[in-house]
Amino acid sequence: MYLESLPTASLTHVVAAGLVTEYDNLFMNIFLPLHFQLYPKEGSPLSDRDNDGVADIFNSAPDNPNVQ
Repeated sequence: MYLESLPTASLTHVVAAGLVTEYDNLFMNIFLPLHFQLYPKEGSPLSDRDNDGVADIFNSAPDNPNVQ
């Protein structure tokens, strides 16, 4: 016997509790390393060697922070 399912909606709510030290440990050892791995590496076309806010490929002088 085949029954056609009715359209339904599902909602899930999760609450987690733990020690602040455990949260800090997870944040510092898991989240930050993953977050910083997403930054462009040196030599990437999106890297900014002089930290002037302009990617090297769009910067006329990529090693001079006074020239963009």
